[in-house]
Amino acid sequence: MIHGKATVIDSKNSKLMDKIHKLLISKYPQYKKIGLGNYCITINPTKVTFWNNS
Repeated sequence: MIHGKATVIDSKNSKLMDKIHKLLISKYPQYKKIGLGNYCITINPTKVTFWNNS
């Protein structure tokens, strides 16, 4: 589980949105076909919790 501060990035910050879209499309090629929206949520992690089924 990741706890952190979320920030909404919109098309007003076009350089950052272009970078985000390129990164997402490089990892998930299907996004190029279906398209991406005008908003993206980024999370700056402050705490990460790991667990497993023992």
